[in-house]
Amino acid sequence: MALLGLTVNTSPGAEGHITPEADAAIYQGIFGEDAVLPVGEEFSAQIINNNCIRLGNGVLCVGGHMCMTSYGDYTDVIIDSAGTDMVRYDLICARFETTGPGGVDSVSIVVKKGTEVESSPKAPSWIRNNLYEGGLVREFPLHMVRISGPLIMSVSKVFNTLSAIPQSGIWTPTVDGLSMSAAYGDYVVLGQTVIISFYFTGVPTGVGGRLEIKGFPLEISTDYRWAAGGGHAQGFKHSGGQACFSGWNLQASSRSIFGRAYALNADGISGAGYLMVPSTSDVIPSEGIHASGTIMARVV
Repeated sequence: MALLGLTVNTSPGAEGHITPEADAAIYQGIFGEDAVLPVGEEFSAQIINNNCIRLGNGVLCVGGHMCMTSYGDYTDVIIDSAGTDMVRYDLICARFETTGPGGVDSVSIVVKKGTEVESSPKAPSWIRNNLYEGGLVREFPLHMVRISGPLIMSVSKVFNTLSAIPQSGIWTPTVDGLSMSAAYGDYVVLGQTVIISFYFTGVPTGVGGRLEIKGFPLEISTDYRWAAGGGHAQGFKHSGGQACFSGWNLQASSRSIFGRAYALNADGISGAGYLMVPSTSDVIPSEGIHASGTIMARVV
């Protein structure tokens, strides 16, 4: 059968047509990655003693397959001590295993034990098979544990919590030193990706300065990194000369967008830097200055 209907009606005596594999494929397409959902305690880690770490409740997705620890429940994970004067990194992972399509599946929390060394330990590897393509085991790292001799020194979260999806809205770009005649922005947050679009026109009102587009309303984790972007800018300049627009850059810490440029002179390109808002003493195009762009950023 080449095409399988999922949300379709069948006759009362027909064989069941919605399988765990089909359900997992849908969630994998929605989430796009292994993820912890913003539910409950989100598998937060608590050191109980030097050989036990307790994971709180929550919901997660491994290769599209949904798993949960119920509210009020928890999972105790046993961590082996390291040898005297030895250090090690262990990974606490959620694991999905199957015997194959239509077979028997199981989920569990496991510890991937690293190699003990005297210094500079390395994280152990984990299994990343593609379940949709027929893989039988997939592991999703949740926490990194540093062990020194008999002691658990630290537990660090290594997963990102999935945003509620989809999240979208509009915003109004502002730029210091510009009187806006038109300004519009919108955004979409999907999982660990944010897509930001904007457009504005305006005229300078002061001495000018570096172009910084403000007003984006969402808090952005500093884990986000600029991934791709495009657009245009007209009427701006560069501190080193005439500006040649080269792109947009998102700075998560300040929720600001900066224009990037190359400085052009008689000898050609002299260097890269930022777009500048002209001052009122500069020659301004009759239509003022304007810009538009779209930026995609992802958690890395």
